[in-house]
Amino acid sequence: MDCRAGIMAIVILLLVFPGLYAQETSGETAAPGEEYFEQGLSGSLYIPGRKLIGDPYFPREKWIRGDVRLTSGATVKDKLLRYNGYMDELFWLYEGDYSQVKVDRDMIDGFILNTPTGGLRFTRITVHVPPLIWNREVLGQVMYEGDISLFCYRRVIETGLGDYLSDDKIYGGRKVRASHLYIIMLPCGKQATISRIRRSSILNLFPENRAEIRRLLRQNRLRPYNEAGLVEAMKLLDNFPGLLK
Repeated sequence: MDCRAGIMAIVILLLVFPGLYAQETSGETAAPGEEYFEQGLSGSLYIPGRKLIGDPYFPREKWIRGDVRLTSGATVKDKLLRYNGYMDELFWLYEGDYSQVKVDRDMIDGFILNTPTGGLRFTRITVHVPPLIWNREVLGQVMYEGDISLFCYRRVIETGLGDYLSDDKIYGGRKVRASHLYIIMLPCGKQATISRIRRSSILNLFPENRAEIRRLLRQNRLRPYNEAGLVEAMKLLDNFPGLLK
């Protein structure tokens, strides 16, 4: 009987003073999905799920100062940002309580990550060629813009399951690795993609102009094998628009 009376007393206390229990349990930790707003930027609290074995971010630095260009036309400056290529999402470190916030995608027109070697500019693009044949909108890095434009989707893909060691315990997780996709937009509105940078990949994009483009690359002693070479190749083709008509 005394036990029942005690329980009833606690119930009555919580009904009359509900804030007592809330103060003890809420603490400083935000609930998953809780919304964050600051200077026009908004998003929801993100708590990572299953562990990823590998780095899903580009670039590898954890948090980088940058600016977000909103679809409203406004720019939110000097925020700690990072891009997750596995999720194709932009994350923001809210410095009020250092929570990791997934920025509302609908409000992002683009963003810049200010790395020590220069600004990395990203924008929203729609891709409708293989392997993204379903008109997928992605956040692509702007590599070169002209009559011919080059973007890079800093994609991170899952390769299987694996184990990792933490605090002397073995846990399971998903293995991931970078698999960048380069997207070329032509003056006629057509798009093309390549996943491996080499001269043959560029030549295969333009079978009708293969001989002329090969000759142009040779004349300029350009043999693309990395991103810098690919950008130079796009600049070169941009100066000879007649080749791609």
